[in-house]
Amino acid sequence: GIAVVIAAQQVPLALDVPRPGGENAVAVGARAVRAFVGRFDAEPLLLLGLTVLVMVVLTRAHRSLPAALAAVGVTTVVVGVTGADVALIGSLPAGLPAPGLPDLHGLPSLLGPALVVAALAALESLLSARVADGMADTRRHDPDRELVGQGLGNIASALFGGMPATGALARTAVNARSGAGSRVAAATHAVALLGVVLVAA
Repeated sequence: GIAVVIAAQQVPLALDVPRPGGENAVAVGARAVRAFVGRFDAEPLLLLGLTVLVMVVLTRAHRSLPAALAAVGVTTVVVGVTGADVALIGSLPAGLPAPGLPDLHGLPSLLGPALVVAALAALESLLSARVADGMADTRRHDPDRELVGQGLGNIASALFGGMPATGALARTAVNARSGAGSRVAAATHAVALLGVVLVAA
């Protein structure tokens, strides 16, 4: 279900059309397809095909190759060389915001949604950890430790204006397939992202 929703949310971006209004991700994706057909443009379709091709070829060549990252790099170079008229991400913020306490004026009305988000985050994190147990030859995860770590991370994130995060199967699966067996993998991921924010942006 999560995969279907995420895929549907990406349809307007993949086809380079403005995101139609609406809350239902599948309906929004379908409207985006109709909008694309109405003003057909081959460039985004070719780039989408190139992205899929690079990911499929590299994944079949070797499972540990970062196929998605390579696809982003290849399509970025192609757009830069050809000057394709497609929407670009643009500049990234170079740095982190200063920490601060969030505005708590609407706290009573946020408690219900916060509990729902916390429950979903807990379920997704534990599901991700459970699947990782089956993929990696390491000791089993400790659910209490997992949830405490996620909670502390989300509290720290909120102090910098961040959004709630969970253990994610996408990155966990990449780690497990690449042979990761300790917390060094997660720490390396965090340092690499920090490098992108502070340097590459």
